[in-house]
Amino acid sequence: MIKKLFEIAGKRKKNLIKGTVLKVIESLFAGAPFGFLYLILNELFLKSINMRKIALMIIGLGACFLLQAVFYYWSDVVNNSAGLRILSDLRIRLGERIRTLSMGFYSERQTGDLNTIINQDVKSIEPVPTVFYPKLVAAIALPGFIAVFLFFIDWRMALATISVIPFALIVLNATQRPFKRLAGLRAEASAQANSKIIEYIQGIGAIKAFNQVGERFKKFEEAMQDYKKANVELVLNLPCPFPLFRRSWDWALVLS
Repeated sequence: MIKKLFEIAGKRKKNLIKGTVLKVIESLFAGAPFGFLYLILNELFLKSINMRKIALMIIGLGACFLLQAVFYYWSDVVNNSAGLRILSDLRIRLGERIRTLSMGFYSERQTGDLNTIINQDVKSIEPVPTVFYPKLVAAIALPGFIAVFLFFIDWRMALATISVIPFALIVLNATQRPFKRLAGLRAEASAQANSKIIEYIQGIGAIKAFNQVGERFKKFEEAMQDYKKANVELVLNLPCPFPLFRRSWDWALVLS
């Protein structure tokens, strides 16, 4: 997924890298409070409590929260801007490509195929650069920073933190196969539904003139039912693996 994202990014690749760096920095400040909390608790359990040291660490804790918010907003702006511009460039490249295709290409496809590709398919990948990719970067960077800190405290806690990474990657890989299959079925059903919608609307005059409303509407209804079924299957089959992947990173913090 990441490799394909950078392939379609084109000239926006620098913006995507900038957003990645900002997200990593945000993750650093998101993980730093765990270190400050450990040091504060460690100081409180000492016989002689240094209040000045604790006050400085609390200030550092507050500074981390502030800087995390700043870099979160900055990375969010950069990633959303880069993602939308990548999709805009992709639509332009698709339009230029369509102009060069032969008439045979259009005769072999349904009316709604191109409409689905340019509108629905491109729109469906919009969350990848704007939502999924930044979250994936944060999900990898945050446990990494925490693990580095824990190596200086107790190497066993650090190993417990990173031990869930292989499991999380296995879960992520397992979600890709059903997702590709279900996404393919949804794309096919979407193309069929778009074709029937265009065919029904454009030919409504002739359909009424020749009293073919019932027959044509039945085909239109069947296409919409297939599209609904594909969307329901996609929603019902994917919610379980994705939260499992996200929870695996939480388990790392619990284990540490």
